[in-house]
Amino acid sequence: MSSEQHSSSLIAPRFLILTALVLLAALARTIDLGVPNFAPIGAIALFGGACFGSRKLAFLVPGLTLLVSDLILNSGRYKNLAADAWSLMPFTAGAFALVVLLGFGLRGRNRSVSGVFVGSLAASCVFFFVTNLGWWLVFIQPRTISTLGTTYAAAIPFFHHTVLGDVFFNTVLFGSLALVESRFVSVRPVGTA
Repeated sequence: MSSEQHSSSLIAPRFLILTALVLLAALARTIDLGVPNFAPIGAIALFGGACFGSRKLAFLVPGLTLLVSDLILNSGRYKNLAADAWSLMPFTAGAFALVVLLGFGLRGRNRSVSGVFVGSLAASCVFFFVTNLGWWLVFIQPRTISTLGTTYAAAIPFFHHTVLGDVFFNTVLFGSLALVESRFVSVRPVGTA
């Protein structure tokens, strides 16, 4: 792709709509919804992987919104937890990247309601397993199989909030895009009528 084609794709209606939806979801992340782990992180990653035409942009745009929303949260509401959050960032970013890859499986005709629902559940599981493994590796001493089990067990009460958040935010993101695509041909993926 030439630089001229690349720059024109960045101002294409579809790219602008996708970016706006991701930014709105990231903004929602900075609002205290009063429910722990009810957040759009997994949804942003899955949506990015499924909907951005360029694989590079599928990682870049959602990843940058994650970073910016982390900066906002860690300098504000979670200031007292910021050091812990930054220590876990490699695991959060790794889980995020894995969910973007999951989103690649939802491209095209695979972007069905059932596909998005299964993708939402898979995203929740990826974040649960990767970030809690990170917590265990960074903060728990001694690191034994027993303490790993204890770490995962302690996180179970919050897991349903993660699942509900991912399902809710994926419904909003994918549903909003489907609505816009149904009304505006210029927002539809290239090659669809």
